[in-house]
Amino acid sequence: MTPRTAKPLATFLTETGTETPVVARVRQHAHLQNRFVAALRAVGRGDLTAHTRVATLDGTTLVVAAANAACAAILKQLVPRVMQKISEDSRLETTDAAARKSENQMQEQEVNAIRVVLQPDPGAWKVATPPPPKPRLGRNPMDDSALAALAESLADSPLKDTLTKIQQKRKQALTNRKRGPAE
Repeated sequence: MTPRTAKPLATFLTETGTETPVVARVRQHAHLQNRFVAALRAVGRGDLTAHTRVATLDGTTLVVAAANAACAAILKQLVPRVMQKISEDSRLETTDAAARKSENQMQEQEVNAIRVVLQPDPGAWKVATPPPPKPRLGRNPMDDSALAALAESLADSPLKDTLTKIQQKRKQALTNRKRGPAE
């Protein structure tokens, strides 16, 4: 028994000799995407091409998906200019296509409107990671001998009294730890 080898997808879709409806639809979609990108670049907003894509052609309405609300808002403002540019390009293509129209070329569908929808790219979603814990403003314990030396170097003052109390509390805490829990 001989193993079967996989055929490339392009070979499978076009092996009948005529263009299948799937291939024709993909070509039309790619053509619409290219026209839309060219129109965006022509109106001076080529930077939006990375965040937008042609979702579908609904009748004569071109549905464009925007990756975020900011892009959608900008696109909605640009719709009249982009639509005008697509219409101009369509008129130019129609005159060229009439000269070279063949049987297996699909008739170019006219675009009369553009609708912008918000459709975030799932690949761009990031799982929210909790922020790193804030560093605690803990006390940097001073060595007992350094604390005693500081207390001795001070003149009689409230600070000296406080340092002496801290030393006494430390000694008491150490004594309690050595004895164990209170009974």
